[in-house]
Amino acid sequence: MINVNHVQKLSPKELDNKIKFLSLEKIELIVYKIAKSIIMNLGTTAKA
Repeated sequence: MINVNHVQKLSPKELDNKIKFLSLEKIELIVYKIAKSIIMNLGTTAKA
């Protein structure tokens, strides 16, 4: 949840950095989920 009042006080550069940081976190989360599912799949295929 982003506080709109807080965002309005930020300068455009700060806002840009914040957006980049948030998108980076999302990308890391997606990469983590993909890696986890691959590991899970490898684990199940190895057992079979």
